[in-house]
Amino acid sequence: MTKPTLDDSVFALNLSVRAETCLEQTNIRTIRDLAETRPCDLLKLKNFGKKTLREIEEEMSKNGFLFGKSRLAKLSRITDGIKQLDDLYRRYERKRDLLVFEEFTRNPEELKRLFAKAVAEFLARKEQSDD
Repeated sequence: MTKPTLDDSVFALNLSVRAETCLEQTNIRTIRDLAETRPCDLLKLKNFGKKTLREIEEEMSKNGFLFGKSRLAKLSRITDGIKQLDDLYRRYERKRDLLVFEEFTRNPEELKRLFAKAVAEFLARKEQSDD
């Protein structure tokens, strides 16, 4: 049996009839829809309580999905971060600090290392600010 994907129906998860019925009544059809739904919004649904929420959280986790924190949103934040880094690099390039720029062109591996370090630091700061 293959693991479900984000585009699969919520019925691909091993959920109770109650959980499936609640999700179906709210137009949550795919695992992607479920991953993008906040748990507090689900708790507002009729017949949807903490036990059902725990069941969904466990099933999502067991199948490798985030629940209440969309991977798409995280991907979007990463993309935004890369755009910010690109903007910084372009501004830096416009300043034409030739000594440093020449060093990077002589040593492209160092530039890759610095870029990876900058991305990791940016993501760590982003995660701290999201908490």
